[in-house]
Amino acid sequence: MNTTRFLGSRSSHSRPIVSGVDSASTMLELLTGRRPTERLLTPQTLMAQAQTQLLDLVHDSILAFDIEGTITFWNRAAEELYGWTKAEALGQHIYTLLKTELPQPLADSKVQILQQGRWEKELIRTRRDGTQVCVTSRRTLQRDGQGNPVAILEITHDVTDLRQLEGALQQAHQNLQFCQIQQTQTLEAENAALKAELLKRERVEAELRQRLEDQTAIALCTAQSYEQLEQLIDSRTQELEQARQQAETANHAKSEFLATMSHELRTPLNAVLGLSQVLQQEIFGALNPKQAEYIGHIRSSGEHLLLLINDILDLAKVEAGRETLELGPVVVNELCHSCLSLIQEQAFQKGLEILSQIDPAIDTCIADERRLRQMLLNLLSNAIKFTPTGNITLLVQAQTEGITFTVADTGIGIGTEQLSLLFQPFQQLDCQLNRQYIGTGLGLALTRNLARLHGGDVTVESSLGEGSRFTIYLPDLAQD
Repeated sequence: MNTTRFLGSRSSHSRPIVSGVDSASTMLELLTGRRPTERLLTPQTLMAQAQTQLLDLVHDSILAFDIEGTITFWNRAAEELYGWTKAEALGQHIYTLLKTELPQPLADSKVQILQQGRWEKELIRTRRDGTQVCVTSRRTLQRDGQGNPVAILEITHDVTDLRQLEGALQQAHQNLQFCQIQQTQTLEAENAALKAELLKRERVEAELRQRLEDQTAIALCTAQSYEQLEQLIDSRTQELEQARQQAETANHAKSEFLATMSHELRTPLNAVLGLSQVLQQEIFGALNPKQAEYIGHIRSSGEHLLLLINDILDLAKVEAGRETLELGPVVVNELCHSCLSLIQEQAFQKGLEILSQIDPAIDTCIADERRLRQMLLNLLSNAIKFTPTGNITLLVQAQTEGITFTVADTGIGIGTEQLSLLFQPFQQLDCQLNRQYIGTGLGLALTRNLARLHGGDVTVESSLGEGSRFTIYLPDLAQD
């Protein structure tokens, strides 16, 4: 009985697909594009054809080409990976069709497989649509009954997403290292400034003590007053030392909190998001509907948690005075349309109309573009969240000594008694357990703090049931 053995496995470097001589030669003819010499289909031919059909069911692409590089076999997975059908690929030169980028000269790879009977490397190939794909290629040399090389069988596996993920992880690691270096440098600079201040205070205290001693020598009658004054100075010195220690402790606690939150929450959370995305792409196998649903919940919940963590860290940095603005000219029209395009899909899903009115006389303003974009997106997202029907308008106007960005909606509005709670961190106007609108209550607080960091502010006008108008005012700033 003939036993089937797949080509390209590590235990069959250059062996034919089946162990029987007739079946092996028949399968070899099918792979090399040669037709069997007999008109009638023999059992060996039928077995080889069945094996060829089985190769079409394999998820990895399998193809064969002769010694000159002409493609003679092309399975269904190869059609899906590269974009050419089997009829289009057969007869084409493999290196011309796929524009293959080899890790070594073509002649060297050909010599290696002819000498060793197998070859395994990573390749870069170009699909039919022009995109590039990274694959692992495992090749084995096929010989005829006389031992002459007649074809090369190749099995490839798409590792493009894996390499991209590795690159993204490496970049994230480099960014984290850069942030850690920056934070260390900042702490060292602050420590140096604090030490200099302490030395200055010590010199001042030494000078004051010396003056008091001189006065005591001159007038003994003031000895008692001097003693009381010295006690007062010592008391004040102790108070200053305690205040300095408390400030250092608070500053250290704040730094530890930010570092711990960033490392302990962001890093594993990014890993969860990345792995859930890989699972959704079904790279390692298909998911059933329930698994796909659960993976979707994991990813959406992780993204929501990441946004919350980012808001908390941003707010902590601003309140601690660690946020530094990168001021520069911002093209107002481009920034506004970019923000509107990002929330367009959310508005479309709720059936809301998005409008914009930008003063044509406004070209640029001086601001931190990333933070200004964050403020506008916070206001626009809130407007969509609290507007069941109607429209949302972004209005940009020039002022005497600045510029205003107003987000107006036709939503549920806010009662007068609740306006004072709007800009408090972690405050939700709808704070019941069964509340309708989700959120953390950080967006408006962070937006106002960022506006005030620019020297401006955020104001609100609203009536219950009539919509709201949130306005960001930024003064004219001079660029450093």
